Amino acid sequence: MDSFTIGYIGQVETEAIRNNTGGFPGTTSQAQYAALTGGSGIVTVVEDVSSQNLNVAAARAYADASLQRNGVIGRTLTCQTNRTGLSVGQYIPVFIPELGLFDDSMLITAMDLTVVISVASGQMSMLYYWQVTAVEGPSLGSWQKLLVSAFNS
Repeated sequence: MDSFTIGYIGQVETEAIRNNTGGFPGTTSQAQYAALTGGSGIVTVVEDVSSQNLNVAAARAYADASLQRNGVIGRTLTCQTNRTGLSVGQYIPVFIPELGLFDDSMLITAMDLTVVISVASGQMSMLYYWQVTAVEGPSLGSWQKLLVSAFNS
């Protein structure tokens, strides 16, 4: 009598659905986001983490960490600088203690150039200033408001 064993590795799909009802301090809850955007407050993010071989508990912990990281409406900073070398899409460190910004990483989302002609000691010169708009963390408040206002008009 012969016997044999078949061995295989199976794969199952696991969903980790997380709702922010206010259980994560410092984040924007679904109700707060609904009030801000005028919508349902639901933001759906689907992420394939199959390559990480997570079990259910690890997938839930991963989803919770993602919610805590991205469930914050970042602050927007608009400032003027004469520093060259900056560009849209670049992260910059920001130090403005009066605003509570201590080495905060902000993403430059817009830049506009302004030229100012000045006279110093009888000599005319052109000074270049950049109007920089940067956001801290995910910028969740702007495009949704624009989309909602487009549907309501």
